Amino acid sequence: MPPTFEPSREVNEFNSHLLLHHFLDDYDQKWLKQFESFAQADSQKQALIFAREVGAIDNTTYRQMADCDTLKASNDLRLLRNHNLLKSKGKGKATYYVASDGLRAPVSELSTPPPGLSTPPPGLSTPPPNLSTPPPGIFERIGSLNKREHDNAKVEAIIMDLCEWKPLKASEIAGYFQKEETYFKRKYFRSCA
Repeated sequence: MPPTFEPSREVNEFNSHLLLHHFLDDYDQKWLKQFESFAQADSQKQALIFAREVGAIDNTTYRQMADCDTLKASNDLRLLRNHNLLKSKGKGKATYYVASDGLRAPVSELSTPPPGLSTPPPGLSTPPPNLSTPPPGIFERIGSLNKREHDNAKVEAIIMDLCEWKPLKASEIAGYFQKEETYFKRKYFRSCA
């Protein structure tokens, strides 16, 4: 990963951050394992390491690390924030993310399961009857969409198929597309009352 720079025009200097995230020791590997269910992409894991080491990360830094566009960076950072791994500060283009308390916790605290939860509760070994996977091909159709799909008819057809399968909340539908509920309501459900 290339170094990141923090320029300061007031004092005519800059700070450069060089991270050796490819050379993680056992502690770092164990520390990252705690967040595997929340941060699945390598770029998200790099963001967690960066936030831990530097104390904060912004959209520009994430784009540089992940080699992605602004929207992808915003979505990934927002996802980490929603899992309470990062806290957002500032607004608009000045938004940056700092490490949350959960991210700063020592590995020993993170890896210790809460007492009394070592065995699953009785009766939960099978999924509830209402939970099932969507019809075949839905995930493939969602995966074939562009990140910024301009053909609303494609998305609406998938939404209709999901709703024919079973009644779903707007948040559940948005979850299948890995989008924010407010975005889906504004873009696809605005005509619904």
